[in-house]
Amino acid sequence: MRFSSRLFVCSLAATLAATAAAAVGLSQTTVAPGTAAAQALAAARAQLEAGDTGGAIATLREALENHPDERDLRLALAAAHLRDADPDAARSVLMPLLLGEAKEVVAAAEVFLAAGRYSEAIDILETAARARPDSAALFAYLGRAYAANRQPTAARAALERALLLDAANAQAHHLLGVLDWLEGQREASLLHLQRAVELEPSNADYLFRLGGAYLELGRHAEAAGVFEVLALLRPEQARSYLYLGRAYLEQGKFEQADDAFARALQIEPDNAQAIYHRGYLAWRQGRAQEGERLYRRALQLAPDDVETLLSLGILLAQTGRPAEAVAPLRRITELRAYHADAWFWLGKALADSGDLEGARDALQACVRGNPAFARAWYQLAVVARRLGDEETARRALARFRELGDGRR
Repeated sequence: MRFSSRLFVCSLAATLAATAAAAVGLSQTTVAPGTAAAQALAAARAQLEAGDTGGAIATLREALENHPDERDLRLALAAAHLRDADPDAARSVLMPLLLGEAKEVVAAAEVFLAAGRYSEAIDILETAARARPDSAALFAYLGRAYAANRQPTAARAALERALLLDAANAQAHHLLGVLDWLEGQREASLLHLQRAVELEPSNADYLFRLGGAYLELGRHAEAAGVFEVLALLRPEQARSYLYLGRAYLEQGKFEQADDAFARALQIEPDNAQAIYHRGYLAWRQGRAQEGERLYRRALQLAPDDVETLLSLGILLAQTGRPAEAVAPLRRITELRAYHADAWFWLGKALADSGDLEGARDALQACVRGNPAFARAWYQLAVVARRLGDEETARRALARFRELGDGRR
């Protein structure tokens, strides 16, 4: 099994998304339930979902006039104005927060971050940081805004400033860990990610990123430990069980892995990744028919998932159905500029289904992209000999022998 860096590539966006609801005050709120303010928020949420942004603005404006100290109403109204493409109105509504304490400024900036208006969030935070140069929280959020705006150098400077002011700022450690990871500094990243979790052991986002780091570094037992904690803290989230299953799978704990994937599917019955992994386990344990059924179900939900397409193609090729294997394998070559395993298995499937010229073309594409793929050279030699192409067969076999102990 292979794991990509998606956990970290998407990390900043995911962090922003995780707090967006709280920032706009619509999905998560500190307003007491049953109050007039809570009713206004619920009404505005319904209006926004129906596409009635103007109605939501009117509802929230009236509620804020009656309850001017309800911060969540102010945040929600500003968010609605941004949705209506009126940043000036949003800033006007937020002015009392912008003039308040650091945490109020951060809450105001969050509205702009959640709306993807990073430059305006940066402007708010830079102004506040100049006025409060001793606020670690402001510099941490400023670093986050810079990172979201694809300014990693400025982000790093702001986050390091935050840690100089407060070495226990968990958000700064977390985001520096993400930046270090994206820049290939794995060990430095891990130290920051670990420190963030030590400081805030119940923060689901911090746990998720740390567990993902352990997975990608091959530290599967530690990854499982982190995701076990995450599953206890967030039993309602499918991703907790999905990545716990992956950690178990890498340790060869197939029964525990399958249980974790099943739990993920109880929460999200259409989670394509969980379905795929259950299919992988079924195939690996000799239940080819069940594996195929689950792979096909996963592809109904995510038709262009390369890992699932490859696994289905290999399963079909290895169970005597090479002609059926061609379509999913060829699809990968259309989706990816180069994928060595897809070209290799496509070559085998074409050869086994009688298309020797197509097989030769596929295998040649494979070795052009990866000249060290010994098995592809050997398969190319076999196909070329069957075609009577002795020159290609001779060169391919010689290359296969040259690779010796480096055979893949």
